[in-house]
Amino acid sequence: MPRNYHHLSNADRDTIMRMRDRRIPVGKIAAELGRHPATIYRELRDADVSSSRF
Repeated sequence: MPRNYHHLSNADRDTIMRMRDRRIPVGKIAAELGRHPATIYRELRDADVSSSRF
């Protein structure tokens, strides 16, 4: 069975960052966006890496 993959929108990314700033658990963020928690963790990791670049 084929899987459908959808990229996070900029609005989703903004929501993730705002919810994380409010210390909302990743599981709740994932449920709110209808995404797997691994997707949220990956986005947080990628955002952290990109913000630390010069």
